[in-house]
Amino acid sequence: MRYIIFNPYGSPDRNPRVRRIEFLVNVLEENKLPYLVINRHGSFTTLPNKTSSSIVPITIRKNNWFTNLIKKIVFPDYWVFWTIRKVIYYKFFLRQSDDILITVSNPFSAHLLGLFVKSKRWIIDIGDLYTSNPHNQILQGFWKNLAIGYEKTILCKADTIILNSKNVLDYYIKQYSLPKEKFHLIYNANFLSFDFPPKTNSSHTVLAYFGSTFNSLRTAKEELIILQELIKRNKTYTIYFIGNFHAEFIDFIESNEFLAKQSQFGIAETDLQLQSYYREVDILLNFSNGTYLGLQSKLVEYVQSGIAILNFYTTTEEASLDFLSDIEATMNCNVNHYSIESIELFIDENKSKSTMRADHSNTQIAKQWQELLKPEK
Repeated sequence: MRYIIFNPYGSPDRNPRVRRIEFLVNVLEENKLPYLVINRHGSFTTLPNKTSSSIVPITIRKNNWFTNLIKKIVFPDYWVFWTIRKVIYYKFFLRQSDDILITVSNPFSAHLLGLFVKSKRWIIDIGDLYTSNPHNQILQGFWKNLAIGYEKTILCKADTIILNSKNVLDYYIKQYSLPKEKFHLIYNANFLSFDFPPKTNSSHTVLAYFGSTFNSLRTAKEELIILQELIKRNKTYTIYFIGNFHAEFIDFIESNEFLAKQSQFGIAETDLQLQSYYREVDILLNFSNGTYLGLQSKLVEYVQSGIAILNFYTTTEEASLDFLSDIEATMNCNVNHYSIESIELFIDENKSKSTMRADHSNTQIAKQWQELLKPEK
């Protein structure tokens, strides 16, 4: 028996899906369970070289008109060309009758492996919505109804469905009338070490957001207005924006007389770089996902850091509210109804503090995976 992990990404990629697969591989190794990773670059290995892959430089390519066109017309998504090639190779050259398949999305075309290849068990791990995702360009046109059927077929045929957001889990159960027993909630693990001492410089306060913003989701327009008010009232505040941000977000900050002076942009390409940013932070910022049901991928990392969290939300249905409901040193702030004085008080009372949190630890997450992957007797 082997666990087949269908990885649409290459190991040098640093994104939540890759780190989730990496954590899964670690669990399999620790429990001495045989596995095979099929990844984007065509190498088929049972022991991925994590050391060498972690230092491979990342090339960021901007989409040209042809790439954008392909994304709009190719079904179920533009990764399908890679998926079909790997499915064929696996089916005719690598497949064993007792293999257990683990397919990971996004992209959703990765799940084609489970449809085309019979296996002892099929586990799907879904990181984001598919047919209800505003980023999915293909669903804005001709393929919408077919995509819904494709999504439903995958969810019905899979033996086990794993998600990292309770809201998305509840949505799928209700949307397709599926049995709850098939679904499991496992959050993303944390790969950083937060053993550094709390800050002692109370005269300078650093607020930081780690992640991405988009023009169709998590635009952070309302959050920037609030941050502008904070900066205007508090000259000792500095805001770090670490990650990738859409043009309108950057333009707003650079053209704002208050934010431009007291904001810094940065990119962390390694875990060590990311940890160095965390060392300087007093308050973590989490931007609202609006009506989107997914959970922000950085929140487990936020919780494990022990740093106080200022969580912005738009509706009471947001996944972050449930996730952070029992977490100490957290303030939930409605972007449309807020008190700037209350936010300032929260920052003043919680900056430079470190709170030990056992919630959503890697140990808990590993146990969930172990239980799920336990071989059947």
